[in-house]
Amino acid sequence: MFKKLSLIFTLTLVLGVILSSFASAAQDDPQNSIKSQVMTGILKNNTNKYSITGTQLNSMLADYSKNHRQSDYINGLDVTIKDFTGDGKLDVGIISSNGKGDKYLDIYTFSGNKTYRIFSGKGKSIKINKYSFDITNVGYDGRYYNETYTYQWSESHGRFLRVGYAKTYIKGGNGGGYEKPGKYDERISTAKSLLSARMSGNYEQAAKYLSTAYREKLGTEGIGSAIPYGMVTAVDIFESQRGDWVAVVMKDRWGQSRVFKLVPVQEKDQYGNYKIDNIVEIPQAK
Repeated sequence: MFKKLSLIFTLTLVLGVILSSFASAAQDDPQNSIKSQVMTGILKNNTNKYSITGTQLNSMLADYSKNHRQSDYINGLDVTIKDFTGDGKLDVGIISSNGKGDKYLDIYTFSGNKTYRIFSGKGKSIKINKYSFDITNVGYDGRYYNETYTYQWSESHGRFLRVGYAKTYIKGGNGGGYEKPGKYDERISTAKSLLSARMSGNYEQAAKYLSTAYREKLGTEGIGSAIPYGMVTAVDIFESQRGDWVAVVMKDRWGQSRVFKLVPVQEKDQYGNYKIDNIVEIPQAK
């Protein structure tokens, strides 16, 4: 009993020092502001503080900052401390929001002194349930609707699986102010999936949306060089006599506007009917 109390006291003291250092620098560094909010949420929610060590927290914060480099776009955080994987140990779920109303969910688990990000997702709304979580986005098929996927941890697969789906039409109005989407095009969907995985730092997932030949040529680590980290502002089909391609407009981490040409090819597997076979940056006239 004395040993546990000692551990709790020591960890609380260490976290307090870390939190103070983060808070003092928060005004000068948006990333420190994010860290400070995460630490505050953990201190408020973690009733068994000796279950998550200071080393584990530092490792998690380092990965979270790397995963969300453009932290100035994030304006809200909600931290949940619970057992997401059913192994009896505490995990950390971080829901962040940006100025456009998008929400991001990152879930971390711990083993020894190491931290593992076991989920990254995005939606218009995110709900944490007792044994699962829901991610909802807005769709359009002539009428606006909420499309919700439920995820739950699978011990046999070692990852979160989609275990539920719901589609609910939005009554009245124009879908809460959402712009009317254009006609669904799977080539755009493939490009968006690739971009989402890349911006989350999940290169292995991103590689699944590349053609076999291009994946072998580029390599998993080459994805980060082919597509810089940044905020995607537009994705659309560019029609050409030489073949259609996906145009991606984005701002990189330095705020520079850049345009990329993503060339789709038909290659069917469990991730869709199209894959990206080439990525080329288009120089802008100055």
